[in-house]
Amino acid sequence: MAWFFVMLMLVVIVAYVYRWFAEAGQRRAAYLRLYHLPASTLDRFQHVYPDLTPAQVTQVEQGLQRFFVYYQKSGYQPIVPPSRVVAELWQAFAQDQRPYAQFCRRAFGHVLPPHHAIAFGTDPEQNRGLSLIWMLSCRYELINPRTPATLPMLFALDATLGIADGLLYRLDSTGLYSAGLRIGADPAPMNGEKNEILCHSIATLEADYDLNNYFDPQ
Repeated sequence: MAWFFVMLMLVVIVAYVYRWFAEAGQRRAAYLRLYHLPASTLDRFQHVYPDLTPAQVTQVEQGLQRFFVYYQKSGYQPIVPPSRVVAELWQAFAQDQRPYAQFCRRAFGHVLPPHHAIAFGTDPEQNRGLSLIWMLSCRYELINPRTPATLPMLFALDATLGIADGLLYRLDSTGLYSAGLRIGADPAPMNGEKNEILCHSIATLEADYDLNNYFDPQ
């Protein structure tokens, strides 16, 4: 009979640990949804982009929040912001060191170093981070990542706000382009030349990550 009680105790412990982690994840998600950036962060950001209206600043704040949601839901995989203006707000937030550290620990369980916005290029790891956020963005906004009819918010924000040094993406019948380069798994002709492979294929990402289990669209 002793083995039975040992097994029962193990089942109880495993169930308790699983429930604790699940509830911790729910608490972090709720905290992130309700969090508002410090006024000092927004003031610092507006010194960089003084022409943005209050409504536009709110759009950028929503973009940063959404980026953090994707980071949370990815299981804290390396991802990078595809928007220059969102990355700038992230940098401004990180300069408020104490509030930022408190936010990170409650939202993620660790401090997340800020990352500058980058475009797709020759670095496989950075391309993978951008590819993952593309997939998560499409999943969140109910966009088909293979044949998108529109750009997800984070990929459209710089152009929408007219950011002079922004990262601009566009769609056409052959796919997604960044800075004139086609983003895809296979080299594609453009202006008579072939581009380098810029990111992992969607099929590879779908094999590596079960995105349907990351979150329900909201």
